[in-house]
Parts: sequence; structure tokens; C-alpha cells
Amino acid sequence: MPIENTPLFYSVIAEFQKKAAKLLGINVEDCSFLVEHKDFSFNDDQEKVLFDGSYAVETVSWLDSISPFREYEIKKRRYKNYEFVSFSHYNELLSGCYFKMIATKKDVLARLLLSINKSGKKLEKPILEDKDYEATIGEIITFMKNRKKIKEAGITANKGLLIWGSPGNGKTLISSYIMEWCEERNYEVSIVTKDNLVKKLKGDVLIFDDFSIDDLVKRTDTTDILLSAMDGPNKEGGRVYLFTTNELNKASELYGALVRPGRIDTIVKLGKPSKALRLKYISSWKIKLSEEDCEKIAKNSDGWSFAQLNYLHTEIVLRKIQGKSLDIKDCFALCISKYGDFEDQRKALGFLSNQSSGLGMGDW
Repeated sequence: MPIENTPLFYSVIAEFQKKAAKLLGINVEDCSFLVEHKDFSFNDDQEKVLFDGSYAVETVSWLDSISPFREYEIKKRRYKNYEFVSFSHYNELLSGCYFKMIATKKDVLARLLLSINKSGKKLEKPILEDKDYEATIGEIITFMKNRKKIKEAGITANKGLLIWGSPGNGKTLISSYIMEWCEERNYEVSIVTKDNLVKKLKGDVLIFDDFSIDDLVKRTDTTDILLSAMDGPNKEGGRVYLFTTNELNKASELYGALVRPGRIDTIVKLGKPSKALRLKYISSWKIKLSEEDCEKIAKNSDGWSFAQLNYLHTEIVLRKIQGKSLDIKDCFALCISKYGDFEDQRKALGFLSNQSSGLGMGDW
């Protein structure tokens, strides 16, 4: 731990703040700083990320004016999409004074620490049909793992993927998984919308979640910007362009210039989950149900999306929290009837009428 309330302690902090701000390209007053002291220590996960040299992208040094010829080294690092500066130095001249400090932009510090704390959790494979997993997540991961080898072979290639289907069937789930997988490996991910299109067209993986189909089926200013970016160079090799949208009757409706290798070369439709997949999803809920109830829900929810099943899950959890009797049949009936009389709400949640979607009680 640092020896606090000494000239050396405050001198080192002041120098670190100036050097860190310069590395981050901002003023000292626009930074947030965190210093290890007698009442605070970085945990093991934070130590590994914040002070591990494998994340360093730039290093600077300075000589301290109080301890002659004492050289300090600080490193600018990048973890996931967060940039920060860290400093770890052992000073044997002051009874083993150990300085540990980090600096970030003001709005980054809390999110950085939260992201590190979450990183200890194992990334769980999303519940999808095997063929859908391989055609989407599998394709992207394979490309990202091999893109440097592709570049070394003298090939500049991008990977473009369009996932479409009705709401609530896993499109955003796939995007979220890819984002977390890439961030764990320090790839830069950009979430692109029509409003931030020009600003966000950078990084290793670009995710266009719930992109307007109108901007994909005809030539617009948006498609012109996209085409220019897709054909541009990326120093690390190829990029991934992941689009998701709700409705597309057929691939031939897409604006022709978008559909070719290196732009959008893979198109995947996600349908409603099968009974086996619904059963797998229901069985994964933290509030454990009997095998019989899981089987009945899976059987009677033919045509339901993951979003609809998640609504049922919420109703069951609420009953449990409120101490009410846990009647699965009643919860199931509530999900069918609650939005049945309100067309707009039913559409907004992805609920179809009982007649058209098969949302019946079956032989419960």
C-alpha cells in the first residue's frame, strides 16, 4: 500500500494525472482517477486487466523530482471498448511503497470496473437451433479467428451477415452474444444506427440491430455510405457486418449491390422455435418447474416466440415473488388472454390471435 500523506505520494499522483490525461487526449479535469489506498484495493480480476501488460497499447515514462533518478512508467491500455491508463510501481526506498492508480474519461470508470467484474462469468451459448447457431454465430467466430491468416494470404475479405425473421426469435440474442464474445477478446465493436452511421462505421465488428428494411431494399444515402465503408480497408484485416431486421419476404428484395461476397454474403431466416428448443429454453429458467409442467408448456406453446415464452416466465416469477399459488395453467391462460382484446398492444409484443398462432390450452 502507498504511504499516504507524504510529499512523494502526492508528487507521484500529480505527475500520473498529468501524464494520464495527455495519453487519453483530454484535460485532467475531464478524467476520473482511482488510487489504491488503505481503505481500497483492486480485486484479482481488476488487477489482471488493469495492470496486465497484454492490454497495453502505449507507454510513457518520467523521472520523479523527489527521488532522484526514480523512473516511473505508465501504460495506456484498451480492454473491450474501454481506454484507460494505469500505473503500478514498487518503491523500495520508502519501505515498500506500492503505487497503483488508473485513469479514464469521466463517464468510463464505473462501466470499466463493472465490465471487468462481469468478465469472470462464463459466456453462455445462446439457445438456438444448431443450424441457426452455426449459420450465424459459428460463421462469425470462424471468420474472426482466421481473418489474420486470410490477410497473410494476401486476401482482403469482409464477412457480411443478414439475419431476419419476426420479432422475439433470437436476432438480438445473437447480436448480444457476438458483442460479448468480441469484447472478451478485445475486438472493437460498433453498434450502428441510421443516426450515427457515419460516426460509427469503424472497428472490427459492426452490428446493425433492427435496421430499417427500407434502407436495405433500395438505393438510398444509407446504402451508398454502407457500400463505401464495406469496400474500404481495415488494418487488422476484414470486418464483420451483422445486420438484423424484422421482415424480408425474400433475399431478392435486397438492393442488389449489397448482396455479394464481402458485403452481405450470408442471409439467415430465424423461424419460431421448435418444440424441442422451447423445452430446452423453459428448462433453463432459474425458477425450476417440474418436468411435467415444462413438457406441457412446450407442447401448448406451438407458434410462440422466445419473447412470448419470456413473458410467461415473468408471470410465473411474479406469482412466486408475491407468494401466490403457482398455477402454471393460470399463468399460461393470462399470457393468451391479456392482450387478446387490444390489437395494437398484441402486435407490439409480437402476440398473434389465438386462432392464427395456435395459442390454445390444448389438453392441459
